[in-house]
Amino acid sequence: MLVVFMKIKELKSKSKKTIKKHYLLLIFLCLLSAFFNSEFSNSLTLIKGQNLTNIVGSFRGKKNKVIEEKNKIVKDIKSNPAFSKKKGIFATAINTFSSNNVSALFKDLVISIINSKNILILLLVILSFMFLFIIYYYIKGILSVIIRRSFLEARFYDQVPAHRITYLFHSKYSFNIVFTMFIKRLYQFLWDFTIIGGVIKHYSYRLVPYILAENPSMKANEVIKLSQNMMQGYKWRLFKIDLSFILWDLLDLFTFGLVGIFYANAYKLCVESEFFVKVRSDALIKKVELSYNLNDTYLYSLADKELLNETYSDILIKEEVIKKEDIVLNGFKGFILKYFGITLYSEEFSAKYNDLAALKMKIEGDKNILEQKSYPIRLSPIKEKERKMKIDKINYLKGYTVISIIALFLIFSMIGWTWEVMLHLIKRGNFVNRGVLFGPWLPIYGSGGILILTILNKYRNKPKLEFLYAVLLCGIVEYFTSVYLELTHDGMRWWNYSGYFLNLNGRICLENLLVFGLGGIAVVYAIAPYIDNVLKKFNKKILTSVVWIILSIFIVDQIHSSFVPNTGKGISSNPTRITNVKK
Repeated sequence: MLVVFMKIKELKSKSKKTIKKHYLLLIFLCLLSAFFNSEFSNSLTLIKGQNLTNIVGSFRGKKNKVIEEKNKIVKDIKSNPAFSKKKGIFATAINTFSSNNVSALFKDLVISIINSKNILILLLVILSFMFLFIIYYYIKGILSVIIRRSFLEARFYDQVPAHRITYLFHSKYSFNIVFTMFIKRLYQFLWDFTIIGGVIKHYSYRLVPYILAENPSMKANEVIKLSQNMMQGYKWRLFKIDLSFILWDLLDLFTFGLVGIFYANAYKLCVESEFFVKVRSDALIKKVELSYNLNDTYLYSLADKELLNETYSDILIKEEVIKKEDIVLNGFKGFILKYFGITLYSEEFSAKYNDLAALKMKIEGDKNILEQKSYPIRLSPIKEKERKMKIDKINYLKGYTVISIIALFLIFSMIGWTWEVMLHLIKRGNFVNRGVLFGPWLPIYGSGGILILTILNKYRNKPKLEFLYAVLLCGIVEYFTSVYLELTHDGMRWWNYSGYFLNLNGRICLENLLVFGLGGIAVVYAIAPYIDNVLKKFNKKILTSVVWIILSIFIVDQIHSSFVPNTGKGISSNPTRITNVKK
């Protein structure tokens, strides 16, 4: 079989141009992939560490080993407090998602079940594990495909809108993608027992996520078969490409993963994407079996402007609507809405403003398509009508009412509390009411979410800046909250990141800030708009009454806890006491 000759230098040259054009987007996607252990998790090795005491200490009869590991960790912390191993509930979650540590989590679950004497706690532990397990594998299964789709669009187009990154989660093919990736991993697992066969199949299956990125409707075995067909004659070429990155891998190792995070990982994936495009072209020319499924023409070539104008002819009408009905924001109310995204106007005015904001958002995206700057969704061979409708409803440029803001604060606080309690249940097998307050809420989560929505309102149409400023804002909030709690509660701490990678006085650390940044993006572009849409379905008077009642309970809890805070094992600690114990 004739194989199309491709120079590695040529692939890398094109990849560098793509990175230069979409640097922050591609870095963000690779970081997201690393966090969920979809790929590039090695770059987070130093950042995430491993909670060995939790893993090893789970089993009885290994006390000496546990003591050794504990002493080692203490020694690491004393010798190099910014780069040693770490501990904590939140860290456990991140280590679980960002490492191959699911087996360790399962061990913890088994131990928790064995040690649990309370049936209710037992059920909560099992349900918590199942919830995390499903979310983890669903996200991991689909994330590699989403990232490759984004990389393919980024290599050809000047812009990749935010909804293009998430649209596969909304599609009717999402579970097909997850199932196909599962089958691919299963086949790979079985072939790995043959060692040499495992290496060969690793390269044979390498194009599976790219094929799904182009056509997610294909059946699992068809995708795998097509990948095998396409890679005939190209496996050695791809091996040489992988080998050419060995110096980058070494540099990534010597810089504790920083080179990978901020450049090399995106560079590798860009080169792999260019490789796929070359192999795809060859497969279509040779009419390789099942290659007819590779039919997304406008992912690799520009659509004719006349065709675009015809397909998106409604844009001109919509622009006229905006010109006639556009709203000029003046005065105090206008200032608050424009700069903080909070509407103090009437319900009718707010609805009109939000509709126009959604229309502007959509038109801006469509105009970029008309100018051939982004992928023409309406020309996709995979019909996206249903997905598009869902996306339109997620209006992240909307203005939120005061009641919505309060409700979102309470909901985010409850979600944060549920998250941390659930993780503690899995790891320790007992229920602990996390946080300073006695109620089911952690206000630092609610405060962070609302501040990102309001303070960073002007950056909602700029996802890259939104992420960076979310990291900075969450860092400031977490740091000064820690200072405030410690000053007002006799040196008591409710979190301590001493021993975490790049921590500042044990109050904030790089890991959490990156996670908060990712969470902030999710809040702004998906979670908050979705919850607000759900809230609007309820009777306004009933909703308002419920929100004020819950807020009143929260305020009472806040006042009470300022005098008698929620403390104890698994909740708080005293830094002075901990230091004395270590000494």
